[in-house]
Amino acid sequence: MGPLVPTGADLDRETLLDITVNLIPMGILLFFIGLSLVYSPFPPSLFMSGMSHLLTVVPLVLLALLTYVAAKVIARDERQLEARSSTDDRPATLDDTATGEGATGDDADPSGDRE
Repeated sequence: MGPLVPTGADLDRETLLDITVNLIPMGILLFFIGLSLVYSPFPPSLFMSGMSHLLTVVPLVLLALLTYVAAKVIARDERQLEARSSTDDRPATLDDTATGEGATGDDADPSGDRE
């Protein structure tokens, strides 16, 4: 996945808080997968059992992959923001890293005229 998933990205407490929104649905899906493995209120049917597990396991895997990539991207962007703020004398904003430019607020001059 190249630049989307940097290899050296560490997940800190702040990043884990950012991805908690995905961890809660993953826990719910795991609960229902476990519940359906232990107890089934319907008569045994290989098709129905396979389909119900397919409809819960596939979203769980996709959500786990999405959460992993999102956590890595958040960690990468936080490192870039910290690196930029340590090299500049002004505080960096997320707009700076998103646009790649350093002009924000009063520094931006849409007309192109400089005094």
